[in-house]
Amino acid sequence: MTAFSHEHDIDRLVHWFCLFSDEQKQKLLTSAIIDALAQDFFHPREVFQGKISKHPHASSLNRMLYIDTKLWLPDDLLARGDKTSMAASIEGRVPLLSHHIVEFAASLPDHLKLNRLTRKYLLKKVAERHLPKEIIYRKKAGFPMPIAAWMRDGANAYMHDILSPANTKKRGYFNNDFVQGLMKQHETGQSDHSTQLWALMNIELWHQTYFDQQFS
Repeated sequence: MTAFSHEHDIDRLVHWFCLFSDEQKQKLLTSAIIDALAQDFFHPREVFQGKISKHPHASSLNRMLYIDTKLWLPDDLLARGDKTSMAASIEGRVPLLSHHIVEFAASLPDHLKLNRLTRKYLLKKVAERHLPKEIIYRKKAGFPMPIAAWMRDGANAYMHDILSPANTKKRGYFNNDFVQGLMKQHETGQSDHSTQLWALMNIELWHQTYFDQQFS
């Protein structure tokens, strides 16, 4: 991924977490929104810089882990896990986030956290006492939804309905030509824009749910 090609931590984090690059934002956003943001613009770089500056002497790995602990876990992974589990009346638990374990893990040297390309190195070495290696070292399988395939097939018409020129122009946030271009590139397999398109769809659905119905 292009995020890893950047030399500095801040640049890697900005390109890893942000859905649209600065160049893409200039094409995505309308001139009115760009002008409004220019008056009081808060760049994601400042968020990461504010966190990393608290540990200026930490290794690059530990700075990135600190960002995960302060931002990625509470604002994304744990929040989504809690909401989805509770929606199904399931009480989720995260034993590896016991403060005793977290403090111990933070104290470990880098090579026990990431050994070459092996992540969770120490945990996997301990697990070798109890589990077959083919289980421990198999390819990671997360819980992603197949939105890329949906947008090319079953949900394609729905995507076009939500991100229709009429809706895009009505909001006044995004340039319709750029949005339509993203969809075309995704549909033809030229690029995978599923994450960006998913975000744009959610913004539009959020407006329909909380603004259009409220003021209709």
